[in-house]
Amino acid sequence: MNHDLTCPVVRDLLPLYVDNLVSPETAQAVERHLEGCPACAALRDDLKDPLPVGNSPEDVADREVDYLRKVKRRNCLRVALAAFCAAAVIVGGLAVKVFLIGTPLQPQSFALRTYVEEDNTLHLIIDSVESAAAFFGWDVENTEGSVSVTGRRVEASPFHREGWGRITIPLEGVSEVSLCGRIVYQDGLLIDAAVANQYEARVPYVGDAPALRRLADAFSLESSFASYTMELSTSREPYRWTLHFIPPFHSDGFICLNMSCQTGPLFLALVGNLSEVGWTYTDKEGNLHDHVITLEEVNARLPELTALYNQANGTDWPVKSSVKEYASSTADLQRLFEILDYDLGFCLGESTRESFSNREFGKPAANVDSDGRCLRLHRSYS
Repeated sequence: MNHDLTCPVVRDLLPLYVDNLVSPETAQAVERHLEGCPACAALRDDLKDPLPVGNSPEDVADREVDYLRKVKRRNCLRVALAAFCAAAVIVGGLAVKVFLIGTPLQPQSFALRTYVEEDNTLHLIIDSVESAAAFFGWDVENTEGSVSVTGRRVEASPFHREGWGRITIPLEGVSEVSLCGRIVYQDGLLIDAAVANQYEARVPYVGDAPALRRLADAFSLESSFASYTMELSTSREPYRWTLHFIPPFHSDGFICLNMSCQTGPLFLALVGNLSEVGWTYTDKEGNLHDHVITLEEVNARLPELTALYNQANGTDWPVKSSVKEYASSTADLQRLFEILDYDLGFCLGESTRESFSNREFGKPAANVDSDGRCLRLHRSYS
């Protein structure tokens, strides 16, 4: 019986033979075949030494190191390119945001002039308070007589150059106009920016000291008068809010005149349960002045003040029973402001005319005392 293996069988067994994974009998049979078959013997040699010339273990290791370096360089390039693309996208998006899209226009970003023509048309003239700002995207929306005007602010560029805008609004059937969230016209009245800010800062309870500070800031007390501290009396009624001023000497009289004729009554209107407004200061001689105005006193004067204003301005504004009713809307607060401002101007005018006519510049008018206080609206604890 012939036990010699054929070439196909040997070639199948060679991988196992080279790795010594065949039985001794099979190994002997493979070796007998290899002795007489140069082709299979050559295949055996290749399996025993698969690395060709130049593919020594050292060469393979070097090639692996080179390959890893190339991979690392490619990865670094990819990371750098990705970072550059990301930065370019961010910068481009920021540029689009700053110069093209912008942000909704806010009241503090513009100065406003308003007037109403005889044809019952409201004109809004809007100017930027920042030299590098530009406005665009004006939108006027009328919802059942309530008109809302909005716009957008961007940095000035060749795309948007104009830092101003002019909006014309027919007032037929219009009860209210707001510009970028701030009411500028209501119930037939143009609304001062200061009055709109004061209305937004109204306070329901006198015990809320931070809210009172915000209300005082809406009146710009420090820039108009002087620095001050606050004192609240809320343990029992009547509730009082007292401001202790540290004024420059030249403003002593004006602080009293303004507090008694205008700011004090407006505080009483805008603070829900406030009954009294007080103020103190020390004059240049070191004398302490302590004054207060009450809700009852202001309410008692409202009919006369309203009548005087109506007579002087040709209006027919109704008399409200309490100054607090003027905090029901921005238009009502505007009416109170104008009534009180007329009275303040009257007090100032009387004082000035009396002083000049007598050539005694420190002498007040009959309704203004030596501190410059309007005697018609307050009492003094000095």
